[in-house]
Amino acid sequence: MTRLRWWALATASVGVLILVSAQQTGAVWHDSTPISNATIRSGTLALAVGDASSQSAAYKLSAFGGTNLTQNAAVQQPLTVANAGSVDMNYRLDSVSQTTTTTNVPLRLAVWLNPASCPSTGAPTGGALIYDGAMNGAAAPTTGWAPALAPGAKSTWCLRATVGSLADGFDVAQSSTVTFHFTANS
Repeated sequence: MTRLRWWALATASVGVLILVSAQQTGAVWHDSTPISNATIRSGTLALAVGDASSQSAAYKLSAFGGTNLTQNAAVQQPLTVANAGSVDMNYRLDSVSQTTTTTNVPLRLAVWLNPASCPSTGAPTGGALIYDGAMNGAAAPTTGWAPALAPGAKSTWCLRATVGSLADGFDVAQSSTVTFHFTANS
């Protein structure tokens, strides 16, 4: 019977040792460090586009187009980009997609940032030309971000679409819809 007690005592000792080891290992996995004088903030990131008086998450450029446009014909329209969120926002025109092939309706895009004017015809005055190239796949600025916008701040872009070189046998009845995709981060 004494041998049985010794085995029971040895087994209990091993059990206690395993339990104590597991608790010490658990302490390594749980750790915390206090941070002094730190502020954690949250907010809303929201980009809106539109005209000078009204912006939304999805906006249709109603005057950005035309009928019976020929080679080198251009249309131009301002676009307001607004920070509709509560945190500073970096943003850019991420891409432009065109519904027809570029050989059917070869469009070019030029983008000015914060021009003094963006008339419906003629070159805009002032501002910085941040993109000039093919409409399909356009991105502006070509590298990096447009200047950051604080909450409630707005920026004006002047968009100009020009019909490029037309292939022989081009049908003027062709049409294309373009979609501008913006991206933002904070």
